[in-house]
Amino acid sequence: MKYGRNLLLLLLACASVCAGLPATEKAREQESARPKAVEVPIISNPRVPKYPSRRIAFKEDLTVGVKEGDENSMFGERVYFNVDGDGNIFVTDWDRKRIQKYGPDGKYLLTIGRKGQGPGEFQNVWEPEFDKEGNLYVVDIAQKRISFFGRDGRYLRQIGFPMVNISGSLYFDALGYFLMAVDEIREEGEQGARWDSVVGLYDDKFQPLEVFHRESHEIKTSGGQDEDSIAKSLAASMSDSAFKPAPHYLLAPDGEIFFGFSRTYEIKVYSLEGKPVRIVRKDYDPAPVTAQDKEQFEDIQRAEFLRFLPAKAENATKKALRLILYPKYKPAYQSFTVADDGWLFVIVENRGSETTVLDVFDAEGRYLARTEAPIPSEGLRFKNGKAYAIATKEGFKSVKRYTYTVPGN
Repeated sequence: MKYGRNLLLLLLACASVCAGLPATEKAREQESARPKAVEVPIISNPRVPKYPSRRIAFKEDLTVGVKEGDENSMFGERVYFNVDGDGNIFVTDWDRKRIQKYGPDGKYLLTIGRKGQGPGEFQNVWEPEFDKEGNLYVVDIAQKRISFFGRDGRYLRQIGFPMVNISGSLYFDALGYFLMAVDEIREEGEQGARWDSVVGLYDDKFQPLEVFHRESHEIKTSGGQDEDSIAKSLAASMSDSAFKPAPHYLLAPDGEIFFGFSRTYEIKVYSLEGKPVRIVRKDYDPAPVTAQDKEQFEDIQRAEFLRFLPAKAENATKKALRLILYPKYKPAYQSFTVADDGWLFVIVENRGSETTVLDVFDAEGRYLARTEAPIPSEGLRFKNGKAYAIATKEGFKSVKRYTYTVPGN
């Protein structure tokens, strides 16, 4: 038996060796015929820009929005906007549940939508965007639908998303795909919550095609209703967002997708189909979180929480602010935007209400300049050769337009 088994093993080994010779050759042929992985170009930039002394000059030339007077130009506390190719400005007002259209001269033209549940009506309303036909669309997360309008205000159609928890900006691209951020809830209750934040490209059935980022979150709460328990719960929520790196994404005017996670200074560019195109990187020195940074963050949190919490929670909010856990360093940047010509403007930080530090890259991703500009960072966009942003002054919001020039460009 032993001899027979050894003979069988020997025959099997010989057969394996003999069969392996042509198989190896065949494998080599298959390997050579297989498409090679595409190497994604990486544009690496140093700390110092190509033109270190160059500064972009901004000059305000239009303001849309007033503190009091014309009801059609008065906005609530949460405002978004966009600009079409003709220079018309569309402002969505979360508080008033409507969209206001203004001409390039800032004059009020018409109102789109109103508070309600019918077609073209809103329970809340987010950023206005434009599809490939130039139609306007907005997200209403309360009613879980996307409403489309002509730029003349006509209601066109709507798309529902009943099973998706959209948590950020949504872009509808030329292929009919959705670029968006989604919260996938894994556990939620009195003891806290666990969820995944996902940024990806989704098909028309809201199924993921490409995932660019996935991050897990967990907030534990005591579940108690006393002041200390509420304070700990609020502090946990605030600590989860205090100067933490975050995903940032947008659909550029030419259809490319820009994505970055601000833990590092790296911005990835993808095609409409979600395939890698190039990576833009910049060397940088991490900036520490200062006492002034903490003070500004707490001012914002205090205003936000006191808007929604009952008066009896005011003391709990004050306690929570003292319990916030801050990281040592700030994220590599705050956000970014892309101009019509493909130039990338990275918002490094905002200093005060109307001063913003910008890094400027050309369409190929080369670091050209850093500038400290006298403009707000909120909603900053570059459209039609001009810059636009949301300004807050004396408690009211307005949309400002700026001309800008790049000396020596």
